[in-house]
Amino acid sequence: MFVNITTSILSYKSQLGHITLDNAENNAAAMNELEDLLTKKGIKFDAKDNRIPCYPHIINICVSHIVSSLTKFAANSIDDAEDSDAISTDASDTSDDESDGYNGEEEDQDDIDLVAYDMGVWLENLKRNPVQRARTVVRTVRSSGQRKDALSDIIKKGNTNKSFRDSDGNEVQLKDLQLIRDVKHRWDSLYNMIVRLQELRLVCPKYIIITTHH
Repeated sequence: MFVNITTSILSYKSQLGHITLDNAENNAAAMNELEDLLTKKGIKFDAKDNRIPCYPHIINICVSHIVSSLTKFAANSIDDAEDSDAISTDASDTSDDESDGYNGEEEDQDDIDLVAYDMGVWLENLKRNPVQRARTVVRTVRSSGQRKDALSDIIKKGNTNKSFRDSDGNEVQLKDLQLIRDVKHRWDSLYNMIVRLQELRLVCPKYIIITTHH
């Protein structure tokens, strides 16, 4: 018996390396408990040094914080974006000699105006919290079996009638899919939810018309 126990301890010493865990507090407590147990058995183990944080979990936490902070813009963020078209308009005040032929300054000003417009639109849409709106849509559809069936029926009928078209007017065949719920502790679920919404975006107008008439 003694030989078997000694062999087991030596085996642990030679094989036990590092443990990869996410950043949950209960994992830190588990590592501290494991350190105490192994130390009593004469096995060298450090709760911190022998722990490897889970890199994907860290990335997921960072992305979650970024998404959460994006919609926390003060009202003056929109004002600043709208005022950005006031960036030096002196470039358009050219002499008659400069007005003939290529005018690089005018083209640069057009680029500036376009960027300012895009930024203003982006900030305005961001204030509407599109992520929360997406979650509301998904939750509403998935909370009812009838709504889920209606979504599936619209996809099938739209494919049969060839009524789904892209921005260029080309026919689009959609897969018979359901929306995906965003789950806080399921990595990439927010990304998957948004991708699925984009895949089924052509269904939205038809779905609203049908469901509002029932």
